[in-house]
Amino acid sequence: MFLTKTNRSPFYQFYYFKDGKRTSISTKTESLKIAEEFVKKFMHELNTEQNSPTIPLNSNNSLKNFSNEYENYLRPTKSKSYLKSIGLSFRQLESFLGNKNLEEITLRELDQFITVTYARTQRGAYLYYRTLKAAFSKAVDWEYLQVNHFKKIRFPRLN
Repeated sequence: MFLTKTNRSPFYQFYYFKDGKRTSISTKTESLKIAEEFVKKFMHELNTEQNSPTIPLNSNNSLKNFSNEYENYLRPTKSKSYLKSIGLSFRQLESFLGNKNLEEITLRELDQFITVTYARTQRGAYLYYRTLKAAFSKAVDWEYLQVNHFKKIRFPRLN
């Protein structure tokens, strides 16, 4: 088990072993002191539960916080234009839904967002759909979400 900070994310990551596999969890902080406190709390919860460890839910899983973390994660590897499209996609979604927690966003709301945007601009809706689908897949990988609702949405055909 160890705590580290990589150049892919500004946040400290805690690596531990679960069922023989190395697993990581974000501490969601750039401060080493706060990250160490997170690890203590996480290890205490891990030791008190006899079943498989659960990732503690963080109330800071808002759309804005996730978009910032996701952009920082991609910054070293993606082009400036792709990062601009990600920022635009998240801003459009946030203006439609507000700054909700990721767990509170429903399939119906996302479907409405794509439909309304498609009526306004087809290519823009496709850009938002594509980038947000990838972002929400990463949220599932990072265990912020259980399911990526964008995978259930059928995008209308482009002319």
